[in-house]
Amino acid sequence: MPQLWDKMQSEELDEIYFVFGCEADGLSNEEVAECDQVVTIPSVPQYRSLNLSQAVMVFLYEWNRTRLVESEKPVQSSRSQKQKLIAHFLRLAEDVGFVLPGDPFKMKPRLETILSALPPYLPEVKTLHGLLDQIARSVKKGSPDIRGRYRHKAGLISPEESLS
Repeated sequence: MPQLWDKMQSEELDEIYFVFGCEADGLSNEEVAECDQVVTIPSVPQYRSLNLSQAVMVFLYEWNRTRLVESEKPVQSSRSQKQKLIAHFLRLAEDVGFVLPGDPFKMKPRLETILSALPPYLPEVKTLHGLLDQIARSVKKGSPDIRGRYRHKAGLISPEESLS
């Protein structure tokens, strides 16, 4: 959860959805595959599932506790939108192998030079962070990873299925 909190603080995420499974079966493998992160609540074998309201309460308690702990950490120098976007872009470049370990071709400074031309304030910076996250998820999956409300527009599911 701290990683999720960091992404919220850096404004890399626009929205967060918490998904809880039913008390008897939890989430299906397909539903879990749609999630960016999965959290489980440890339990004893005799009581493998919690009442849904109890599970939500425990999760939200831990989420809030993490939020409070993370917000009390000393804040490093606050970075501008541009600096956060450049850092996100460089992480992706390393993740996909464009910037190699040890950077033998000095690609990182070249990218920093190109991206430093961006203005300090970008009105649609969240869209760019979303694009970079989408690229990372699609590369990891090996195919386009179309999520949520856009799936029916891409013809992957019918609008009626998206309502269920």
